[in-house]
Amino acid sequence: MFRKIYEYSAMFFKKFDDISLLFLRVILSYGFFDSAIMKWNNMNAVIEWFTSLEIPAPAFNAYLVSSVELIGVVTLVLGIMVRQVALGLMAVVTLMIFSVHIQNGFSALNHGFEIPLYYLAMLFILLTQGGGKLSLEYSLFKKQITDKEKK
Repeated sequence: MFRKIYEYSAMFFKKFDDISLLFLRVILSYGFFDSAIMKWNNMNAVIEWFTSLEIPAPAFNAYLVSSVELIGVVTLVLGIMVRQVALGLMAVVTLMIFSVHIQNGFSALNHGFEIPLYYLAMLFILLTQGGGKLSLEYSLFKKQITDKEKK
């Protein structure tokens, strides 16, 4: 009986895979949007902040991080190059964890690495699963994707 319940519920909820991937993409885009805009609106402050954190080549890295975040917002919403963007954003979040949050411990209440760790987990899901069928990349490359899955 438990097996039938498990199998039925697994088959039922499997129908929502693509919606959950879309939901993740939109949530992550929203999460990175303010950060990206804030950085681009005050790049000198970001460069100074990166300098204070002793991040190498602070100006270059400030522009790089800001660009990855802004490009990530747009591409995740559209669902294009999701895996590649997820990898880039994972690098940014990892840098943020080790440069800013880790010394504050885990708890988000103390500005720890709890929330960035959640971002990493969500980005890892997108890295491994892609954007799903509700993405521009799936619409553009659907034939190629389905042909490879058949082989």
